[in-house]
Amino acid sequence: MKCSFVFSSLQVKTSKAALENAELMLSRCTIKAPISGVIRRLDATEGLLLSVSDPVAEILQVDRVKAVVGIPESDVALVRNIKEVHLTIQALDNKEVVGRHHFLAGSPESGARLYRLELAIDNEDNLIMPGMFFRAKLVKRVITDTVAVPLFTVIKRESEQFVFVEEDGVAIKLPVELGIMEEWRVQITKGLSPGSRVVVEGHRDIDHGHKLNTVRVIEDLREALL
Repeated sequence: MKCSFVFSSLQVKTSKAALENAELMLSRCTIKAPISGVIRRLDATEGLLLSVSDPVAEILQVDRVKAVVGIPESDVALVRNIKEVHLTIQALDNKEVVGRHHFLAGSPESGARLYRLELAIDNEDNLIMPGMFFRAKLVKRVITDTVAVPLFTVIKRESEQFVFVEEDGVAIKLPVELGIMEEWRVQITKGLSPGSRVVVEGHRDIDHGHKLNTVRVIEDLREALL
């Protein structure tokens, strides 16, 4: 006994459409992230029914991160045109990176009058993670061809400030005016000429006209710290 099966063209088309629909529904069961990154939070659980726009997970794209610096109102104009900022990340053994100017807020975000400066940082090795603290070094102004001395060489007494210089073995008191400070150095805007021999040791125990016994002459300001 032989059996024969005959399928109409309509049945074939209907079955093919059902198969394609099943394949489409199956493909929708696989959720693909639109970006690569690190999963910060996973909202979906097994058996959960999802609707359109329901959150599934939060992904952090960390190959490029953003550093945020609070800029005081008085410094906004100075940092507006800064292109790069050098950063140090303590959690990564003081790793040094460069942040590129990305955005500067047009208004302060807090009662402290701090303006939000955002810096873009390349993080291809994914070592920098969200929430890490950093120290930013902002160079607001560069002054060349100026005179600078160690801050501790400037003596302040009542309303005057001065340094002692050595001339022909004698201490000479010179009133000075100060400019910007950087770490342990201070700019002298008036009162001191390039090449002056500033007294860096024992200067608080002498007065104008005292004879000096020069023990050592240094050319590099850093040697004054030793």
